[in-house]
Amino acid sequence: MADQLVVNALIGVLSMALTAGAAYAARWLRSHVRSETLGRLLEVGEVIVNAVEQAAAAGILTVPKKDAAVQRLRDWAAQEGVQLSDEQISDIIEAAVKAMKDAGNELKASAETQSEDLESKVQAAQQRLTDAQAKAQVAQAEVQAAQAALEQAQKEAAVANGNASA
Repeated sequence: MADQLVVNALIGVLSMALTAGAAYAARWLRSHVRSETLGRLLEVGEVIVNAVEQAAAAGILTVPKKDAAVQRLRDWAAQEGVQLSDEQISDIIEAAVKAMKDAGNELKASAETQSEDLESKVQAAQQRLTDAQAKAQVAQAEVQAAQAALEQAQKEAAVANGNASA
């Protein structure tokens, strides 16, 4: 009888633990699925915004860009069976637009940095050229002075040799 009581108590505790575990597992699974769905929605939003931008740049878009993006995301969500409010769709599109602008700003900043780096390299090369030209002028003056000194020494040697032979 006591054994039966212990077994019933253990079954009750085990039943409660399994129920709590199942509830936790269900919450985790729903959260994980929602997280994956949100990630997918954001990725799809970025693809849609890029596609709409390209269509607008090509001149084939007949409606405002945001309206086109909202409609495309709404259609995709309906096809995938994902229910989204207008506000959620708008938020996803706005997030995608911000991500695209941030990426563009990063590229622009990178290009400006590269341009500044190239400009500083050009300036450094110009300075080295100016310095080298100045050194070349000094060296040329020294060569001319050495040639003049050599010619003077040769004249003096010739005069001295001419006096010595006479």
